[in-house]
Amino acid sequence: MAKFDRSLGGLRTNPNHINNPKSPDGLGRILFNRDTIQQLYEELQQTGNSKVEAKLACWNNVKTVGKREVDRFLTIEVQALSSSDKHWWEPEKPSVTSLEEFFN
Repeated sequence: MAKFDRSLGGLRTNPNHINNPKSPDGLGRILFNRDTIQQLYEELQQTGNSKVEAKLACWNNVKTVGKREVDRFLTIEVQALSSSDKHWWEPEKPSVTSLEEFFN
């Protein structure tokens, strides 16, 4: 059976956000596997675009010790788009410059 490596990371609440509202709500890291990076790079090469779109997925996690909750975090996964996935971003449109534009 082949090993399936995924590009996974995690986000946790940023404790500095309370003192500095301009800081991000969450902080984390992600480990990209070679296949994900290669697929994203191949799309850049094929399209000639300066941006590449990827899929994101996340799972809410709660770590507990006994009945006591000790940690909450999101597990994040990044995947290259498959040929059947519809793109959200189109090269002929101007770049998205704010979160409001992205979600509208």
